[in-house]
Amino acid sequence: MKVEQIHHVTVIVDDLEKACAFYEEVLGLEPVNMVPLDFPAQFYKIGERQQLHVTEWDDVHSFRGHVCLQVDEFMPIFRKAKALGVIDTGPWGKTRMLPDGAMQMFLRDPAGNLIEISCKPGTPVDADVFADPQVEPERGVFVSGRNDPRGRRRAKTFAEAEEVNAN
Repeated sequence: MKVEQIHHVTVIVDDLEKACAFYEEVLGLEPVNMVPLDFPAQFYKIGERQQLHVTEWDDVHSFRGHVCLQVDEFMPIFRKAKALGVIDTGPWGKTRMLPDGAMQMFLRDPAGNLIEISCKPGTPVDADVFADPQVEPERGVFVSGRNDPRGRRRAKTFAEAEEVNAN
């Protein structure tokens, strides 16, 4: 037996209507036709075979826990998120270009769930974005300052990690 893919991730929200507006209008997700449930929920299509399930409960959200969504274009979502004031630099730092060339940004949905937005390395990015105060001017990864060596496992560089993961 082996795990083939993630089928879905569920995020908990406190107001389903507000959350649906965010996921549809900000992220452009397409709702999935669902079976009737006895609790407030909306499922969204991600790619061809994956889903995001949004359900309304009274649970409390995590500060750093998140789901990462990869987008085909970074700049439109960055501009929209900035205009709406939903970029969150608290848990994982400023929006940045990672060493491999992918962009990374974190948003909060209306219920407080943290959503990471990334794109593939080499996706076009406007050069002036790096002058924005919510964006790191240099490539890099988040540095927590904790200096806990358990985070330094295996690969020493992004290129080495990509090579290891490809095999």
